[in-house]
Amino acid sequence: MSNALALKNLKKHAGTYAMYFFSISFSVALYFAFVTLRYAPAMETVEDTMRGTAGIGIASVLLFFIIAFFLLYANNLMMKRRSQELGLLQLIGMTKQRIFRLVQLEILYLYLIALVVGITAGFLLSKLVTMILLNIIGVEEVVSLHFSGTAFLQTLLVFIGIYLFVMLTNALFLKRRTILQLFHFRKRTEIVVKKLSVWEVIIGILGILLIGSGYYVSTILFSETIASTAGTLFLGMGYTLGAVILGTYLSYRGSVSFLAKLARKKQAGYMSVTKVLSLSSIMFRMKSSAMLLTIITTVSALAIGLLSLSYISYYSASENAQFNAPNHFGFIDEQDRTDLIHFLDGEQIAYELKETEVKEIYADVDDLFVQENDSFFVDTEAMLLPMISDKDVEGVSVQAGDVFFTPMAPVLEVVMELNDSGTVSIHTPEDQIDLTFIGEGEEPVVNYILTVGGLPALIVADEVYQHVDSEEAPRTEYAVNIADLSELEEANNWFMDNTHSFNELAISQLESEQSQKQQMGLTMFIVGFLGFAFLFTSGCILYIKQMDESEADQPDYTILRKIGFTKKDLLKGLKVRQLYNFGIPLLIGLLHSYFAVRSGWFMFGNEMHIPMLIVMIVYTALYSVFAILSVAHSKKIIDQSL
Repeated sequence: MSNALALKNLKKHAGTYAMYFFSISFSVALYFAFVTLRYAPAMETVEDTMRGTAGIGIASVLLFFIIAFFLLYANNLMMKRRSQELGLLQLIGMTKQRIFRLVQLEILYLYLIALVVGITAGFLLSKLVTMILLNIIGVEEVVSLHFSGTAFLQTLLVFIGIYLFVMLTNALFLKRRTILQLFHFRKRTEIVVKKLSVWEVIIGILGILLIGSGYYVSTILFSETIASTAGTLFLGMGYTLGAVILGTYLSYRGSVSFLAKLARKKQAGYMSVTKVLSLSSIMFRMKSSAMLLTIITTVSALAIGLLSLSYISYYSASENAQFNAPNHFGFIDEQDRTDLIHFLDGEQIAYELKETEVKEIYADVDDLFVQENDSFFVDTEAMLLPMISDKDVEGVSVQAGDVFFTPMAPVLEVVMELNDSGTVSIHTPEDQIDLTFIGEGEEPVVNYILTVGGLPALIVADEVYQHVDSEEAPRTEYAVNIADLSELEEANNWFMDNTHSFNELAISQLESEQSQKQQMGLTMFIVGFLGFAFLFTSGCILYIKQMDESEADQPDYTILRKIGFTKKDLLKGLKVRQLYNFGIPLLIGLLHSYFAVRSGWFMFGNEMHIPMLIVMIVYTALYSVFAILSVAHSKKIIDQSL
């Protein structure tokens, strides 16, 4: 009889279970497709060049926690919607154990069907996921459908574990509630105290102040005020994170409701039905969901922020490669360059040769920097820097008493800002040479192998260069530039095949760009996949919650329609409500991510706004789908209200 009742209930509550079933199936498909990626044959190429499968393995654990949290919350909403029915079953004589067994069977059937559907969809989706990853990292590989038994077993174990935990929470739900509590549970969880207390106003204002202070500290993290020592820097980061998260929670508890009440009070009691339907949800329901909305907002901001940072690095790969390797190929050993020349001559590839001699000297550059930089563990009074003669730099001519800088690494340009003028003192064993700083170039001259951690190189007059003796013997970069860029890839392939045979370190501009794109492309893919998983789960949670609220408010819609309001009037108010319910967490999440990325984006690349704007637009567009679905469901409820 339990089996028969369970099957009948599944059919009867198809509408209630539909979204829950879709959530489980899609979660299974996402997880199985992602785990299959780790064991796909095409990933062997990625494993040869980077720790691809290790990153995917760690990400699969995070994906499990995201999915588990989502399914547990969705199950809680589903049990809440059926609480009156469960109370009625107890009222007619069914024991709690029998009710639990009935619910257990219903969800078991649901999970079994969802596993079959999800694994089938995940199997088909895995090829697309693999192709997207390989396209992002620039690896050419034939991708075919691959069914992994290991991924299948791992997916089964994960969702069996989630099912058992869901059953445990359902057992506790039934055990702790009486028949009367089950009848009033749904109503009780929806009703919130309508009177806004002074204390809630205070914590709401405090929340806004905390968020504002967190934003402010994030903008000065790398200033002299905060970054005077490593300890204060980490303290500033910790305060920013804590203040923003706590401020977000307090804002949802008080600020949002308080602002809605002020808006209602301003109307002096004369409010349209649109404002009544939209403001009521904010005033009386958002406060009760403060913790959930805080989690959604925080993780959304984290997902957008991390994806923006990884995309900034991926977007800046070409510029970073040109900074690390100004020439197509750079060698420290002349014989290594000669080997490349022999290959180019044999293939009749035109090229240009360039040699740049570099000396390492100690210089006092303390007068150049805007602020003291001892906090960055750099001794500006005796800084080890590379020095180059102006005769080796095309288009640059320096007088005997002057010095010209090559550009610093982007991250150093932010934390070590230069003055427009100043004096540079070069220390020699016999004397000290004082030079006048005349500016900083835009193009790097030598590859990163000959620089000191991205610090600038000094370009001086040839007579000064010859006069200064360095403690170490000068080093020379032997550079090769390919005349026809269409032939660069062929030369780069030879370089990659012979890297192991070089006598000294060597660098290829194209290989440097491809390597960074592969590393950051993999990171961007993993973060993007996890971000999409959370976007889907949080969107579904908000959609289910709004669907539940709309159904609970159906009697109110019936009354409003009976007294003369049209479907269009009600739908307009519900559209504004969904705009608030979905838009407020999204807007706050976007603001959090913007200030988080703004505080340290320069460590990842050379351009912030374009990559971040693209990420925000895509995230907002996908997130808006759930708001549109919620409006469509509200329209259906309005149609049924009379």
